[in-house]
Amino acid sequence: MSLSSEDTTEIRGLLYRDRQTKVALRFLKRINVSLEAIRRNLARAEEALADEPLSSNVRLLAGKFLLAEEDIPLEDLGILTKTPNLASIIILNYNTLKITSDCIKSVLALTEYPAEMIVVDNGSTDGSVAWLKKQNYLTLISNKNNRGWTAANNQGIRVSKGAYCLLLNSDTIVRTRGWLKAMIRLAQPPDVATVGAKLLYQDGTIQHIGGSIHDVNPFHPFDGAPADIPESLKVREVPFNTGACLLIKKSVIERVGLLDEKYVFGYGDVDYGLRCLEAGFRNLYCPSSILTHLWAYTQRKTGKWIPSESFARYKQKWTDKTPALSKKVDMDFRWPDSAQYIRRTGPGSHIATIRKKESAMTWGALNENQ
Repeated sequence: MSLSSEDTTEIRGLLYRDRQTKVALRFLKRINVSLEAIRRNLARAEEALADEPLSSNVRLLAGKFLLAEEDIPLEDLGILTKTPNLASIIILNYNTLKITSDCIKSVLALTEYPAEMIVVDNGSTDGSVAWLKKQNYLTLISNKNNRGWTAANNQGIRVSKGAYCLLLNSDTIVRTRGWLKAMIRLAQPPDVATVGAKLLYQDGTIQHIGGSIHDVNPFHPFDGAPADIPESLKVREVPFNTGACLLIKKSVIERVGLLDEKYVFGYGDVDYGLRCLEAGFRNLYCPSSILTHLWAYTQRKTGKWIPSESFARYKQKWTDKTPALSKKVDMDFRWPDSAQYIRRTGPGSHIATIRKKESAMTWGALNENQ
């Protein structure tokens, strides 16, 4: 059978298209292999970046500058900088170089929200300042003396640029990627003032899942309980969040004010949560943001514990107000059932000493012999 010229042309066209298709398929296969290689390389690079202890480009935005305490502006709060979609992570340091560097490393590795980092050094003498000066991704405020928790954090807030301030203890280690983004997501409603994280002890048990208050006495519900109990897995409203990891919206600070510096150490975080409630705001607990909290590291290292003056000020300020505030939020969430519940915070300091006697709960002072 003979083929016409038209048939021959059509067959040639089919063969050519078939050959081109095979070439195209081989090319696409090579591209796919290349893409897989790129993905593997990116994954390896991300792993290396997470392992890098002090990288300066892990989604953190900040130019390095140094400030002395006398350089901190004291202008009216109404002109605080509020850069949208930027968080200001404020870390305090006082002679805790090793744990501060571990804290910073965890923040750099697991933060997935645009942020600046501000470290306030409270007069360290352990070489902290020299090391911090070399970290070109952070803002360092260097105090001559220990200004305490509230005043030092206020310094960081005053120079911060973000719309959110995240107060972070140096004895914390971030454990979950996206921890900050999750907290900021919960903070979006206009009536939310603060958001707190889930803090665990080194053994993995609960240290903080939002604070509670019995009468006027603050405590940590489920302290020492397993980390996966149902109560720890739900977002809920709380009277206060611990200052060890505390997100505060800058717009709230403009209305409620800065931290009360009369609490040099202790109860400043509880006070701030209650002030927010009093102003009509809510405080939320975020269960998906998880950190390890070494708990009272500086106090145990220095031997300086919460002064009784701080508790006296707190009690004087809030004893008559907490009944009204309890109508806004469940203050007494899961009061411990044990006959006696003590979290030792140091010789002579005020602690929650709970004795179950006809439902009467007392606040006691722990002496060195107790």
